[in-house]
Amino acid sequence: SISGNGNGVTNKELFQMYGGSITGNDRGVENLSGTFTMYDGSITGNRNTKYSYGKGGGVAVEGGAFDMHGGSITGNAVSGSVQSYGGGVFVDSDCRFTMDGGSITGNTAGDYGGGVYVDSSSTAFTVSGDVTISGNTAGSKTSSKTSNVYLESGKSITVGGKLTGRAESIGVTTASAPAENSYLTIANGVKYTLTEDDLKAFASDSTYGKQLNGNSVIFTNGDLHIHAVCGESCTHNGAHSNAVWKPL
Repeated sequence: SISGNGNGVTNKELFQMYGGSITGNDRGVENLSGTFTMYDGSITGNRNTKYSYGKGGGVAVEGGAFDMHGGSITGNAVSGSVQSYGGGVFVDSDCRFTMDGGSITGNTAGDYGGGVYVDSSSTAFTVSGDVTISGNTAGSKTSSKTSNVYLESGKSITVGGKLTGRAESIGVTTASAPAENSYLTIANGVKYTLTEDDLKAFASDSTYGKQLNGNSVIFTNGDLHIHAVCGESCTHNGAHSNAVWKPL
C-alpha cells in the first residue's frame, strides 16, 4: 500500500496494480506516459487540492493510457481555485482510458466529472464487461449534483463489447443539453453491435430519456418523431442518410 506519499504514484513507463491500496495522497496515480493497468486493489481517499486547475483526484491520465480490469476507485476528490475535473479519473487530450471491470464510485469534483472527466480531445474512453460508474458528484457542498461520466460537447463513450453489469450502472452527464424534441449521442458501438441490454446499462445523470439509434445510444429531450419515408429520427436539418423506407 502507498499512503500519504505526496503524489502517490507517478508513472512514465509501466505500472501494474494487482492489489493493495493507494490512499491519502494529493493524487492517487499520475500517469504521464506509458500505461497504467489496474487489475485489483483500491485507490481511495486521495485529495488533489493544490492546483488552480485541478485534474484528477484518484487517477490523472495526462499522457499515455489507463486500462482498468478490476478494483475500485472510490472516495477521491479534486478541487481547484479556478476549475477542477475528474474526481475519480481525469482523461486528458490524446489519452486513452479503457475499462472492462471494476468500479468508480463516491468521488467528487469541484466542477466537472465527479466520476470520470473525458476531455474533448482525448483519444477514447471505451467500456465493456461488468463496470460501475455511479454515485459520484460535482459542485460545492451546498450545490453538488450527480456527475458520473462527464462528456464534453461532441464526445461519446465507445462500447467495445457486451456490458454485463447491472442496469443503470454507467451514469452520464453531457456538457450541452439536447435541444427540445431532439437528442445527443452519448455512446457508440465500435466493432460491436449494441443491444437493448447494453442500453439498460446507461443512465442520464439529469432527466433525459434514452434509446438506441442505429448502433448508438442517445439521450432524448422530449418525444422524437420518426419520418415515415426514411425511418430516421428527425434532426430538423433537412438531411437524411440512406435507410430502409417505411410505408405510410
